[in-house]
Amino acid sequence: MPVITRDEALQYLSGLSPVELQLLVEELEGVWRIVHPPVDEWYIPVDVVPEPDLVLVEVGPRRVLVMKALRAEFGFDLAKVRALVDTTPAVLAYEAEPSVAERVIRELGSLGATVERRPGVSSWARPPGPP
Repeated sequence: MPVITRDEALQYLSGLSPVELQLLVEELEGVWRIVHPPVDEWYIPVDVVPEPDLVLVEVGPRRVLVMKALRAEFGFDLAKVRALVDTTPAVLAYEAEPSVAERVIRELGSLGATVERRPGVSSWARPPGPP
């Protein structure tokens, strides 16, 4: 078997397309009998569990009052608030603090809106900028 250097291997691998590289990795995993354990999507180490996101599920009958409350609570401009209430369900805050979440749920609930705390998305899946 010919001996190749690390640099030669890297040069060869750099010339492969992503699909070819993926096929090569899968082939090597089979040769080396690498078995990936099943991923338990509900397992997250305790120290990295994010707070739930705060989600506006339904605006309710008092749309204008809900919009005013959102502007007052989060400092959103009018365009942002209109976009949120027009595209429900909409995330109001990522990883909302429990005290803030309870206050917003109570306040908007009194106006007829439905707000929920939902399991947070990981930061890599979050759109850039404020919610």
